[in-house]
Amino acid sequence: MGYDLEEQENFELQPGELQVSESPEHYISDISHRYEYSQTVHGYETDNHISVGVSARTGHVSGLNNNYDPDLEFEEPEKVLDEERAEELFIEAGGTMAYRTDADNEEFILTYSPIVGREVKVDGKTGDYLTEDGEVLDLDEVQDKRTEIDLDMGAPSPDKLDEPIDRREDRDRIEDKVKEVVDSLFEVEGELSNSGGSSTRSRGNVTFEHVRHDYDVDDPRIELSVGFETEYGYLYEIRVNSRGDDPLVALGGEEYTKEISKALAELEEDESEENFEQVGRMYLEKLAPEFVDYLDYDISLESDQEDFGDAYRLRFPMKAYGIPLSYSSLELIICQDSGKLSRFNARTPITGDYIEKPEDVVSEKDALERYLEETKIEPNYDNNGDFVFEYDNKEYNRVNAVTGELVEGYTGEVYEFPEITAAQDEHLIEWMSVLGIFMPDEDQVIDAKEMVSRGEAARVISALTDTPYPTTPGPGYQEEEEEMTFTDVTKDHPDYHAIKEIYDLELIPESMLAGEDSDEYRPEQNITREELAQMIVKTMNMDVITRKDDEMEVALEIKDRDEIDDKLWNDVALVVGLDILPLEDSKFRPKESLTKNEMAQVFDRLIDLGRFVQ
Repeated sequence: MGYDLEEQENFELQPGELQVSESPEHYISDISHRYEYSQTVHGYETDNHISVGVSARTGHVSGLNNNYDPDLEFEEPEKVLDEERAEELFIEAGGTMAYRTDADNEEFILTYSPIVGREVKVDGKTGDYLTEDGEVLDLDEVQDKRTEIDLDMGAPSPDKLDEPIDRREDRDRIEDKVKEVVDSLFEVEGELSNSGGSSTRSRGNVTFEHVRHDYDVDDPRIELSVGFETEYGYLYEIRVNSRGDDPLVALGGEEYTKEISKALAELEEDESEENFEQVGRMYLEKLAPEFVDYLDYDISLESDQEDFGDAYRLRFPMKAYGIPLSYSSLELIICQDSGKLSRFNARTPITGDYIEKPEDVVSEKDALERYLEETKIEPNYDNNGDFVFEYDNKEYNRVNAVTGELVEGYTGEVYEFPEITAAQDEHLIEWMSVLGIFMPDEDQVIDAKEMVSRGEAARVISALTDTPYPTTPGPGYQEEEEEMTFTDVTKDHPDYHAIKEIYDLELIPESMLAGEDSDEYRPEQNITREELAQMIVKTMNMDVITRKDDEMEVALEIKDRDEIDDKLWNDVALVVGLDILPLEDSKFRPKESLTKNEMAQVFDRLIDLGRFVQ
């Protein structure tokens, strides 16, 4: 069911206030077209807009985002800053640096990000720097946000273990490390439990493997869960699993925790960076000494509510050479009243093995000038109604600080509309294109009267297995070690991933294979109607619903029954009986191929039927 715009609350527009975007955008994640209508005031665009999603399959309205505020007031600017000055202000503000993964999530790169547009705005009339709330900042305050490289800091470099921990083979080592941690951090008695586990996380080209084991404290209300990274052996998690009003444990014992409580009280009174560092070091020099010198202590207190009561959640971002390591941090949850520890986590700490030392980087000015080369600059009204400059760069959001190249942003994949010819239902053909089943030719044309190949049929079957985008592996995709045995489907074949998917699921009928060793799929060959019937029945488990009476009734209707392979008769009877592959003049035409028009109708019926392989 779609949206009825007239029934939406607070939806009221005056004629002519909104203008449709020049062309609709489509994002693969939505499988719908997005039309954006934006308000223009005094000749300038505003953030007042409405986005309407339209289903690529049916053409019905599938979503509505009403970001139109009729109460916003827009003051007409008497004078507008010129674009050249807007560029100068953008560059003068400077940029921040960070180590982060590239667009393909394959490696860590050092990047510049502009401060303007992310942390501050430029007033379109006066050229003042503004906060998000409209507060005016002077240039020094803006430039204080820049990143200063500190080569003397170095990068986190914990020593590796002589032998990595194996969760299956090294149970004794794991248990010994748990005992060592508990004895060194807490003044408690207890014994190891029989429970534990392991987990794996990935970031860029780094895989973090963790092992965990539990420890039962003599106090029946408390269990400690202790986890380690397997290559370096650093502590990655401590979790106090507890019941009761005050079932936490004192880090370093009661006396040490009293000192922590005193430092925490000073922090509550004055949230200075020095006080944050004092508190952070008191915890982390015990929990994570390998990383304590590579943290950003310029943070703020965040209150939270846990089972034991009021808590503080502290997240200390990690740095290398004075530069933030994106996604890397140490996190604490502590009791506000007592300062006792509830939880510690090391979040994907990137070591110096995976990043380059920033000794030879492009200048900040050069990087920002390069960024502006691909950036559209124009004034408009923001979501507060303020008249500010917009620095619009949809494709790139950073600059590689080593090479000076622009870095692609993490935006959705924009769908480019192909030209569709000879379509009986253009919505369906376009939808099949959106799903990556029907691909346009080199001229970006899809001819709907063309026959469907076995490779395209594999895409259809793959899409029915809850794998809707079988042809385009995502960022960081790694090929499976086990390969198909088909000699005519190599990894660079456009249908490889779809065929591999249904091959792994054993959805390719043996009767469709060719070659002496059944090692040919023949992806370019047109699929026949009876072959497709066989694949559909196998994929959708439809053989469980067959009945002899139905087969007999269908058999009486099909005039070309004798042309159907005897082994495929049951499958044909099912798809005909369910009107998936209908008859034409009482004939099934088993050896004939299907056009894209016909395949689109088949796929649409299967979607409605809804019996998919899970």
